[in-house]
Amino acid sequence: MPTIAERFQAETGRKKEPVETCNCPDAAMLFTLAFDLYNAGDVRASAIDSIEKSLPGNCLFFLVKEEGYLHPENFELLPIDVIKETIKNDNACIFRQQMYINRKISELACTLFCASLGRDVNGNEIAGGVVYSNNWNWAGVNEEKLYGFLAAVRRFYDAFSGSRTIAEFAGNNSAFRYVVDLSTGGIIMHCPPIGHGPETEIDRQVSEYLIPAIISNGEKN
Repeated sequence: MPTIAERFQAETGRKKEPVETCNCPDAAMLFTLAFDLYNAGDVRASAIDSIEKSLPGNCLFFLVKEEGYLHPENFELLPIDVIKETIKNDNACIFRQQMYINRKISELACTLFCASLGRDVNGNEIAGGVVYSNNWNWAGVNEEKLYGFLAAVRRFYDAFSGSRTIAEFAGNNSAFRYVVDLSTGGIIMHCPPIGHGPETEIDRQVSEYLIPAIISNGEKN
């Protein structure tokens, strides 16, 4: 049976380099991920790529909404019913489950970590998790790191989806919206109004004139 890393490469077309540790996701990436999930839109590739690069090479990050996978699309390694059955009894926990190729001889295929993240603006339930291969030719996975990783994603989404300010920001589809890193003045995320494509000239003016005028040196902390 192919390893998780081999399936990752085959199903996504991206090569997953092995790394030894699991890094904590940064706030800018988590904001982008949470915004896209909550707003029921497509999840930006930049957020997914950032997450994938922070995980060990034999791990695969996945997202589920209602009856299908958001990421990776058309994922066949784990039936969607396995995820739904795993999380259905308790939305407050991160669940760990061993998946076997042949349970009679305890031949492990992979280990699954998953949790309910919450609901989007339309009330659809979202779940996320990590599945990692137990058949790998280098050091094993630190499972405590995976628990911490998934807990960080879940806490951030819970805070995001429970904020009235964020809900108003996400629901305002008639204006250009920007999320800015106060320490650098850089644009974390840009959301144009519905029906508008990328506005590079507006982005340039916001970056060069508006943000510097708003953020004083004393606020860059």
